[in-house]
Amino acid sequence: MTALAGAVAMTQWLPLSVSYAATPFLDVPEGYWAEPAISALVSQGIVSGKSKDRFYPNDQLTRAEFATLLVRSLNLPLDKDTTPVFQDVSKDHWAFPYIQTAYKNHLISGISENEFGPEQNITRQDMAVMIANALQVKQVPDSVLNSSLSYRDVNDIADYAKKPIAASAYLGVMSGYPDRSFQPLDHATRAAAASVIAHMIHVPDDKLRELREEPQPETPPEKPVEKPKGSVSIYPQTVSLVSGATQRFTVTALDPDGNVVSLPVKWSVSGGIGTIDDKGLFTAQTGGTGQVTATVTYPDGTVLTGSAQVEVKGQIQRLEILPDSLSTTVGQETKLTVNGYDGNNKQIANPPVVWSVSGDIGEVKDGGVFVAKKAGKGTVTATLQGQGQGSSTVSKSIDVTVADSQPNPGQGNPGQPNPGQTNPGSADGKHLAFTSTNYGSIKPTQTVTLTLNVKNKDGQVDTSDNGRVITMIINGPDGSQTLQAQTVNGTVNFAVSKTRAGTYTANVSANGITLDAPASFTVVPGDAAQMSVHVAPSTFIKPLQTVTLQVNAQDAWGNAITSGVKFSADDNNRGTFGTTDNPMVGTFTPKNIKGPLTIQVTIGNKTISKPVYVYTEAADLVRGKGDWMMWRDWKNYPVQDTINRLKAAGVTHVYLEVSTTMDGFYGQDALDDFLPKAHDAGIAVLGWIYADLKDPWKDASQTVNVINYKTPSGDQVDGLAADLEENLSAYNIEQFSKGIRDNFGPYYPMIAVVYPATWRPNLPWSTLAKYYDVMAPMVYWHYKERPYTYTDAYNAIKDEIAAMHNKVGDKPIHIIGQSYNMFDSWQYPTADEIKGAMQAAKDGGAVGYSTYRGRTATDYEWNQFASFPW
Repeated sequence: MTALAGAVAMTQWLPLSVSYAATPFLDVPEGYWAEPAISALVSQGIVSGKSKDRFYPNDQLTRAEFATLLVRSLNLPLDKDTTPVFQDVSKDHWAFPYIQTAYKNHLISGISENEFGPEQNITRQDMAVMIANALQVKQVPDSVLNSSLSYRDVNDIADYAKKPIAASAYLGVMSGYPDRSFQPLDHATRAAAASVIAHMIHVPDDKLRELREEPQPETPPEKPVEKPKGSVSIYPQTVSLVSGATQRFTVTALDPDGNVVSLPVKWSVSGGIGTIDDKGLFTAQTGGTGQVTATVTYPDGTVLTGSAQVEVKGQIQRLEILPDSLSTTVGQETKLTVNGYDGNNKQIANPPVVWSVSGDIGEVKDGGVFVAKKAGKGTVTATLQGQGQGSSTVSKSIDVTVADSQPNPGQGNPGQPNPGQTNPGSADGKHLAFTSTNYGSIKPTQTVTLTLNVKNKDGQVDTSDNGRVITMIINGPDGSQTLQAQTVNGTVNFAVSKTRAGTYTANVSANGITLDAPASFTVVPGDAAQMSVHVAPSTFIKPLQTVTLQVNAQDAWGNAITSGVKFSADDNNRGTFGTTDNPMVGTFTPKNIKGPLTIQVTIGNKTISKPVYVYTEAADLVRGKGDWMMWRDWKNYPVQDTINRLKAAGVTHVYLEVSTTMDGFYGQDALDDFLPKAHDAGIAVLGWIYADLKDPWKDASQTVNVINYKTPSGDQVDGLAADLEENLSAYNIEQFSKGIRDNFGPYYPMIAVVYPATWRPNLPWSTLAKYYDVMAPMVYWHYKERPYTYTDAYNAIKDEIAAMHNKVGDKPIHIIGQSYNMFDSWQYPTADEIKGAMQAAKDGGAVGYSTYRGRTATDYEWNQFASFPW
């Protein structure tokens, strides 16, 4: 039996992935599902065809033929004893020496005490029994039996075959059908037998040791559940202010049990945008973005921080009121819009102003609505508030004319002719007509003159019509505007300027006569002032993967620009651009050239750049520094604050927890908000799922939903980080992982989050290496309550990289390092430990190093992680 085990080991160096010459068989073409196995076995002399050019892969296999394949595959010397073991296998039978050899090496048994049944077609369950005999698997642990023998037709399996079938499934030699049945009594084909033999030859030693119940190396204790160490939050978390304005911030500090504690707070401001006093009163000074940070020191020396994202708009230099003049009547209400502009002529919408009215003509209510109360002329003035001490007063006024809605006693009726004129309101055929019903297009702030004539019944301008009050109401995207003017020689001109893009319609009224038809004009957007481009599903692109380029652009007045986009790249030889039905959406398809690329978007004279990255292998996504974000992290921290923090630390990618077996796929909110902003910031996002693998098919289905999920912006996760910590049989891992691979193909980035090889040397490493592109071991070296050093951490990572390469060969390795505390004594890894771990990862050739987890790291841990150059 020792010789038999050696025979198995002897053939394991021949991997199925080796490129063999094409088979000589016409019925086994290239691409046939069993062609690699048949090619491998033909090259080794284990199998042959039934004729020179035919293999007959679908023919059923006899028990004698399978026994022969076993003996040949194990390279066993043929037994020379000519005394038959079975009565139905004489020494003249073609398979006699193979059946004799198989029997004496305990590979086979008969269908009865004296009969082997050599010409009977072999069943799948008997084939599994012979495989288990060949691999010397005598006992199968209950855990493997329960997890691997989960077929829906398990009751059809004979008792003697249940453990061998469970073993063959666990070892990856045989598996069930897509409908989760095993079909134990089905007869095996020649192609299926070749596949089974080929897989048997390549069963890894570590899997065999598990099934043979050999002693396992002692493993370190499981990592304890992390206890939160408290938190500091700041309110409000996002603020937008005008220069000179103030904002009070408050802080809530919690202890590890979630109780509010009162501790001293140290305030600071980044970005040079303003100042803050020791009470949390922030004063905005200079335009830009930054953070207000509260730092709290706990009694044991732990330092925690909370931050708010602050935007300060530049100091307003001038105001604009729309409309820029107003003619109305008593009782009418008109909405006034005010915009501010800084020294760079950048628009600041809805600045804080105080309204005032002169001339006793009315008042301005909340929201900038002017109410006309008394006929006369006056001004309405908006004065800016809150720009701070030393700032000059900024104000803007417009002229307002208010007419009576009804004539006053003793005054002429402005709607009637002067003495000596004919009555224009009589039924004499007079009517109103614009000189054009369409005055064309103008750009914002340009003036269009709407000319209106009073015409007689013959259609001629009545030049004798003077002093007639004409009321014009213009409706459009900025609401309703009322203007008034009087005719001069039968004509009246209304000069109008607008800033909102869209179509405006003008209607007029006058006492006694009607309008032929309304007039219209269109305001088109001005030159592009603000532009952005979003790349979906990601700024991280595989060669030949087509992505969309969604452009958003506005002019200086906030009007959306809807055409005129041109795309280019800093190297136009690295990809091609395409168009879509939407003129603001383009496409880009990169060629097979790896590396950063800059896409340029041009509208008119304005061009912006968008960096993207073309990657060719999964390891490219996780190179450098990464951070693990649990639900409580992404749920409780502002997105932009988090992204700014990650960028400042040089983080290139994050692992976003979005799904667990128990909780389901719950991370849609995080993906909708975080994913497009992270991509825009050049940060790759891996979907982090935790699968307990009790039902690997269910976990695979749930994971497929995560990968397929598309945010409203069109973004999707860049790859999968599968956290595999439970039910770690090769069978369960294979069923789960294969389900994902079958859906997304061989090139979808998949990272295996696993126990360290130094802790768990007997995990099914060959199965993990088969399906995952990158191994990410969780190396939490600080697992005892004692001091650790730089050297301790360095050696833990160094040893892990060596052990992992021993298990998975040259698979890329990404180290998950420790920045959380396993103990109640608040004993966190020191900055020296973090430095040692990261240096070992870099020296050992790891593709990257990520910290678990950044939001629970102490300041000294995070600062060391952030400052380490990768």
